[in-house]
Amino acid sequence: MKRLFCFFTVVFAVFSFLALTFGEKFCVYSLIVFFSLFLILVLFRLIFKLRQLHVGITATVFAFVAVFLVLTVHLPRLETAKALDSRYVEAEGRIVSVTKNKSYVSLTVKCDEIDNVNSTQKVTVITRNNDSFTGDVGQSIAFSGTLEFDASSFNKGKEAFLTVFPTHCEVTESNSVFGNFVYSVRRRISEIADSMHHSPLIKALLIGDKSEVDDELINAFKLLGTSHLLAISGLHLSIIVMTFYMLITRLGVPHLFSSTLSTLMALFYMAITGFSLSLIRAGQMMIVFFFARTVRRRNDSITALFVAGFVILLMSPWSLFNVGFLLSFFSTFGILAFCPAITDKYRKYILDKEEKGVRFSRRQRFVQKVIREILIAFSTTLSATVVTLPIIICVFNEVSLFSLVGNIFTVSLAKYFLMFSFASVMLQCMGITYLSLPFTFISSVSGTVFLSFTRFLGSIAPGLVSINAVYLYVGVAILTAMVLLFLCFSRRAWSLPCLIIILSVFIPIFNIASDKLIYSTALVDTVTKNGANTAVVRWKDKSYILDQTASNSQRLYGINGIADKNGITSIDNAVFITTDTVPVERISVFLTLFDIDTVTVVTNRYDMEALYKISELCSTHGAEVVVNFSEKYEVADGITAYCYKDVCTAFLIENDETSFCTYRALSDLFCLYELMEADTVLLDGKTLVFDREFTDSTSFRLT
Repeated sequence: MKRLFCFFTVVFAVFSFLALTFGEKFCVYSLIVFFSLFLILVLFRLIFKLRQLHVGITATVFAFVAVFLVLTVHLPRLETAKALDSRYVEAEGRIVSVTKNKSYVSLTVKCDEIDNVNSTQKVTVITRNNDSFTGDVGQSIAFSGTLEFDASSFNKGKEAFLTVFPTHCEVTESNSVFGNFVYSVRRRISEIADSMHHSPLIKALLIGDKSEVDDELINAFKLLGTSHLLAISGLHLSIIVMTFYMLITRLGVPHLFSSTLSTLMALFYMAITGFSLSLIRAGQMMIVFFFARTVRRRNDSITALFVAGFVILLMSPWSLFNVGFLLSFFSTFGILAFCPAITDKYRKYILDKEEKGVRFSRRQRFVQKVIREILIAFSTTLSATVVTLPIIICVFNEVSLFSLVGNIFTVSLAKYFLMFSFASVMLQCMGITYLSLPFTFISSVSGTVFLSFTRFLGSIAPGLVSINAVYLYVGVAILTAMVLLFLCFSRRAWSLPCLIIILSVFIPIFNIASDKLIYSTALVDTVTKNGANTAVVRWKDKSYILDQTASNSQRLYGINGIADKNGITSIDNAVFITTDTVPVERISVFLTLFDIDTVTVVTNRYDMEALYKISELCSTHGAEVVVNFSEKYEVADGITAYCYKDVCTAFLIENDETSFCTYRALSDLFCLYELMEADTVLLDGKTLVFDREFTDSTSFRLT
């Protein structure tokens, strides 16, 4: 293989994934197998002098190291996190990242102490977004509450296995110089941005605070497939740092000095934005690039990318399950693999013209430069979209067919807006106000153009297209096969446009051809996982949460993600069904995440102490409380809650055309006939497909 380190990184990733999946016993067996295989390969090479075995030997060593690290470092960390599940703790630590939404704030905290014991665990702390909370990256935080372990939380980019909705939370100044510096810079950037035009967007692009960005603009970004602009990533880092590097290089600064300054700039920006995985990947690639330029060696971007990926996986193999890391890594790989095929073709065309004696005027060279920039933007967008498309569809179950147009034009405009805004803010941070004025003016103009164009494209863009859940993985497999075939066997310039055309046609045709599930038009989404059974519903201009989770768990399983995705920040009625423990803690979580007008508890348990606690919680958050002890309760016209002791809990949603039922069976024998006659039935989290043997007019036996 031409790039051996890429191969080694893939080997490392595969065996780390297997070791994490199958646990400690698999690790021990793997270590024995790899050590034996290593000895066999070494003996073969010595006896038969087979030089080509060195690749296999090296790969075996890499696999051995990967499994050894997982066994001795990462699995113990996971077990420690599991041991903290459901424990009420008091902890202290430092805030390393902040995600602000309309109604709540999600903090990733690196704990120094948990119950007065030294710790290295990261915990996701979720609290209300209100005027009294001012926590930011770099500050210290002390909190108390019940920890919840959720292995899937790392998949969402939280980089922590533990989540807490704190009963007490206090943010203070950091004890470390570094923490205070980061917090001071972020606060200063926020203050300066508030005095500039388009301040919500500037804060979103520079420090990732998108809590002030209006819903209309967020929806426009979604329709254009450019939501990644509002999440700090390698794109932002590369725009800022590479612009800085090119500027000081053209000023005649020596390579060693310019590379050093650019590396420091990269580390500075990574620090103030929280060292996310995508930033670490991009930062490591840049450092490799600057080092190669310093020692006068040719920079191999693909190898640099895999080096960055290898280091990240070495530090945390759980990154393999992180959607943000996967999207960042594969989009960069697609750009590096596909873009040269298009840009080199155009460059070769110009060189051939010059070799034939064609002389270009200054105006023609300017036009060529513009065409080249458009080609780069076009090929970059195509490449990133094609390679990440299977991941996007698999994770988000939707894709924007307008993303090609949106990314080509809006990302180019956003680049200039980001550059001039960053320059203006940094100059004002350093007190050079007069020098920042022209940058502030250009930032205002470019921001106006960028926002106007984004809103215009968003107004004419078609809605998002989704592949039906039943056929989702089949579709993703076909898309992945297409991408791999083109990537492996076609290097021509026309291959990428052809591939994107094929994919653009394939998605809607596949979606139309697949049999659609007959969900009620009112249903926004459902969460049915590990005991959770929650539906988020928009019904007659009102929003509802219908929850029949079997326990008092604080686990969300993506409910907050569903709400964010659909722009739901307030709930008119949150209805909780229970035949067991009255869910005080669970209701507390929902009151933290959303502005809820009414909390309705449908139960057959007369636990007055728990109901009193719920009343106090709702009073604190300004919500009304309704308690119903009947077996059948009309939540709204068309939404009915059922709570039959030892039989079932259910929600039935009926409109003029279709009906939808989420059903939790408490008895293995009987189900209510009137509920099972719905067009679509979700039984214990799975779409219901079974034969019906009727026993009487009200129930039937499952066969």
